[in-house]
Amino acid sequence: MAQRPTNQTMNPEVASSPSSRYTTQRPSSSAPPADNAYILFYWSYIPRIGFERTVHLQFDNVYSNTPAGASGGPERTHPHGVVTLWPDLVGAQRYDILVELDFPRTPSNTAAGNFMLLTTLHAPLSQPPTPNQPQITSQTGSPTPPILASSRRSALLPYRSPLLDLSHTLTHLPLSLLFPLNAETSVLSIPMFEALEFPAKNWRAVPSTLRLEIQSEGQMQVYGAKVVFRARFAGLRWVMYNWWGLSGVVFIGGFWAVEMLAAGVAWGVIGLVLAGQAGSGGEDGAEGGGEATRRIKDEGEGAEDVGYGEDVSWGGWGAGGEV
Repeated sequence: MAQRPTNQTMNPEVASSPSSRYTTQRPSSSAPPADNAYILFYWSYIPRIGFERTVHLQFDNVYSNTPAGASGGPERTHPHGVVTLWPDLVGAQRYDILVELDFPRTPSNTAAGNFMLLTTLHAPLSQPPTPNQPQITSQTGSPTPPILASSRRSALLPYRSPLLDLSHTLTHLPLSLLFPLNAETSVLSIPMFEALEFPAKNWRAVPSTLRLEIQSEGQMQVYGAKVVFRARFAGLRWVMYNWWGLSGVVFIGGFWAVEMLAAGVAWGVIGLVLAGQAGSGGEDGAEGGGEATRRIKDEGEGAEDVGYGEDVSWGGWGAGGEV
């Protein structure tokens, strides 16, 4: 007896049946709009967790021997720089702001001792502020934007004793031959603001520019400076950022439910409108059909009356003939 082949071919009708096609397709077409809605909501509601700005310090008329304003000369200033914060800084969000300074370990920096850092946050002059051009100018007589927040903190270059400095130099001598700048560099990180928050309703209440100034009696050399902003999330933003998977499922499901509810309401309204139109059309058709039926009935009764009259007349003539 011949055995049945193990490789069976599927019936084309079964393969192309609607049920087999529907099992390979997505069950709903409303999922992508829900995903897009959540992505747009996340992008607009969650700000950047952190950003930084490089401050280019200005050393015009700094550490000069001329007293401030003497002989009509320019006023003596401290090293300072201005950066723009727009559009990364947002309102209704707490930020920790710190300044990082890159110092070479020169004798003058070591001998400078304690120095001060002044950080001021200024309101914008226009809406929206220009992102590529700072709005604060120093010593020009132009109106200065109002200060929204200010902080003045002290800093000090870490001290090393001569013996420790010598041992550190000998230890890092091979590294200094390969990377000469990194061997004699000290990076200071000075916190300037903690949990600083601005209201989001008024655009003038959110800073657009930051001014950093290094105040020291002694002469100091600086490799570079930058300001670091770190967002401190709370509430819904904290949940969406830290539990992004769970929040994505919940919000996408909510958006999908709203879409289904809106689609159901729309289809219900459309169904009621179409049902009303169909009902009015049926009543008109019924009235027209009744009139046609009555018209046909009246015509039939008239034809019967005409036929009866003819029979009577012919019958009378026949009777008369027989008589």
